[in-house]
Amino acid sequence: MNLNITTPYKRLIERTLQNQLVKATVSNIPSIPPGSNPFKFDAVSMGTDLCRGWMVMHAGYDNDHGLEEMFLVNTVTGQRFVLDLEATAPRWSEDVYFTEAAALEYGAVYSWTRDGNFVKWFKYTTTMLVTEPTGPMYASVGNWMVLLDVALDPARFADWVEMNEPSQDSVSKLTASLNTLMELRDHKKELDAIMVADKTNAE
Repeated sequence: MNLNITTPYKRLIERTLQNQLVKATVSNIPSIPPGSNPFKFDAVSMGTDLCRGWMVMHAGYDNDHGLEEMFLVNTVTGQRFVLDLEATAPRWSEDVYFTEAAALEYGAVYSWTRDGNFVKWFKYTTTMLVTEPTGPMYASVGNWMVLLDVALDPARFADWVEMNEPSQDSVSKLTASLNTLMELRDHKKELDAIMVADKTNAE
């Protein structure tokens, strides 16, 4: 069951760390006039000269996180590119908050498929036909989607409830569904293993 709800992919991932491997996506962005000062068009970023007219503009040095984007600027021609850096093994957010929760079924399990910079949510069942990779599973608790691994860990879930204070009704419905949640988690693990094996055999 598709929810017709999309959220930005970046809401589902934690900030990249400096020790994480990343993959880069390069895109063109509008050029600036040839020979002009790049900082007149980007007053936020810091700049580091490279060579032969090229400069990299970035978020700066005083942060423990890794760079998530940088801009390459040719100060001679004005040509610019943006490099989006994304962790190859993302760390998933513990929860995602929805301002409109009418479509969410308390205690149900949801997953998502990625479409560019956004994800599309759907309700996960053991009878559904999944033909493409899906994201990690989340359980609905009030206005939140909570990472299923958190929902199934009593200590972590208790800490999460204390911090976010969802309605008691939504917590009770999730607690009553624990056996189903574990069944769905195991089903997805088996399905993911099959898809990985099929991909390996195809290669």
